[in-house]
Amino acid sequence: MPTKLANVQVHPQFRHRLRELRERAGLSLRALGALSNYSHSYLHDLERGVKQPTADTAARLDGALSADGQLTTLVTSQLATLAPPAPPVVDARYGVDAGLRFAPDWHQGIDNATGLWRWNARGRGVLRDVGFSAALFITPAMRWLTSPSGEQPTGTGDRLVGPPDIDAIAGADGET
Repeated sequence: MPTKLANVQVHPQFRHRLRELRERAGLSLRALGALSNYSHSYLHDLERGVKQPTADTAARLDGALSADGQLTTLVTSQLATLAPPAPPVVDARYGVDAGLRFAPDWHQGIDNATGLWRWNARGRGVLRDVGFSAALFITPAMRWLTSPSGEQPTGTGDRLVGPPDIDAIAGADGET
């Protein structure tokens, strides 16, 4: 499924219209900030054209200024679709993805790994043992990647992967 991102386009008159509506309402930047829950410095940057508003920002400012959508009409938000991923590099000998590109998601990564596993009968025992050890780190790695920056992940391992394991993987295809 293609990924969708919001593509925001802001009319050049947005900043001038924002200032005009704010001054007409008799509000300072601080007062408008209090009504809209934005900082006065952010509003100042919007009025100077230094920062670009989102559609939600324009709608919130419309509400705070009772502008009946005047600012919202100056901001358009379109969904931009990213191109689908490139087709996999298929190994002609086995008819599976050769794993020569980074999988865009973990589901496809698992499919790539299991496809290669099915077609490499040699060395499955060694790969199974080492793969099982590495698989134990998936949950801690996900916790680490998704944890807040102040939190320190903790854990203990029963077995460290070392040079003998790497040599076993390198020699699993029998070509070393």
